[in-house]
Amino acid sequence: MADSSGASNHPNTWPLIHGLRKERERKEQKCILATCAIQTRTKNGDNFVGTGSLVKDFFENCDQKIHLIASEKVFSSHDLSCYFLRFKKLDGCSNKKWRRLLSICKREVRISHGLAFVPVDRTKFNPFRKGYSGILTHRPFTISAERKEGLRDSELCCHVVEESGNKFDIKQYKVLGIAVEEAHFTDHNSMKIESADMYSHNRKGLGAPFSITGEDGKKKAVGAFTLGENEQVSFVLFSQIDRSRLPPGW
Repeated sequence: MADSSGASNHPNTWPLIHGLRKERERKEQKCILATCAIQTRTKNGDNFVGTGSLVKDFFENCDQKIHLIASEKVFSSHDLSCYFLRFKKLDGCSNKKWRRLLSICKREVRISHGLAFVPVDRTKFNPFRKGYSGILTHRPFTISAERKEGLRDSELCCHVVEESGNKFDIKQYKVLGIAVEEAHFTDHNSMKIESADMYSHNRKGLGAPFSITGEDGKKKAVGAFTLGENEQVSFVLFSQIDRSRLPPGW
């Protein structure tokens, strides 16, 4: 017998209904799930240093299928032992436990266009976790290789880690003007925010991902926020990077 929503009350249908509901919630919260806070832990204390995101199938011929992407400015050295990651739970409010970066990633940082790419190492997940870990399954963004001109009429969002004491939030901002090379941020009140304010004080926006909603309704990553030459703000689109082959030296 069906209830008022049309769903069957048969007990065997509940796992299916629950699975579909959870998949819908994951789709709606994709930007929050894929984005993480990056923190250092040293003898001088703990510090939030930037925003990262998980992306899958970035380099078409790379053995590692998932990468953590951030700004190269987030990593002060190639020694990753002091770096930790923190993700949000599906509700977008609760935090997952801190994960040591090297507990899931290889000991290497790959740099291209001012962005840092850290390969996620599947061998660091036990056989059971490989099938259920969100890091390997539902968290990573898929790529949209839209060029600037293709983003002219798209709503482009940026998700930024904001520090609040020992906690953090992930706040959404809009990115406007990227198609005409006059990119800037606006908040939910459409107030313009200077780019420098996105990576100072409590905002840790270096490495923050840009996303659009595809025709299939899924949120897809199109780029990230970093600093380029002479510490100039750089809005890097993934379409600017040759993803068909690995950069020299990789």
